[in-house]
Parts: sequence; C-alpha cells; structure tokens
Amino acid sequence: MSLIATIDRFEGDQAVLRLEDSQELVILRSLLPVGLHEGAQVTIQFTTNPSGEADSEATARKILTDILQGR
Repeated sequence: MSLIATIDRFEGDQAVLRLEDSQELVILRSLLPVGLHEGAQVTIQFTTNPSGEADSEATARKILTDILQGR
C-alpha cells in the first residue's frame, strides 16, 4: 500500500506532510530524500516486517517471563 503526500512545511528538524485526505503526518526531516522542498510530492510505501514482528514478540515474552518470575 502507498500514500501520496505533499511536503506542507518544515518545522526545525521535522517535516509536515499533508496527505490526500488533508490529514497531516509529521516525520523527521532526515528521513526524507535530500533536496526536497515545500510543495514537493512524495510516495509513502508501507511494507510488512515479519522478522521485526517476531523480534518484538520475543522481547515481550522475555519481559513477561521476567515479571512473572520476579526478576
């Protein structure tokens, strides 16, 4: 899935992107390609990350185990 956004403005180290439905998304300016300017359009691509999800689940299980065992 992808979204089209327009760079609305920069606020310090953040970029405010305006989505097609007028919602705003604030991200770190450093995450954008170098040289973009206000008014530039970008495509935001969403992908799944199964390995990251598995890592998060393993971390959560370890924390819960530690809590239940009083560590």
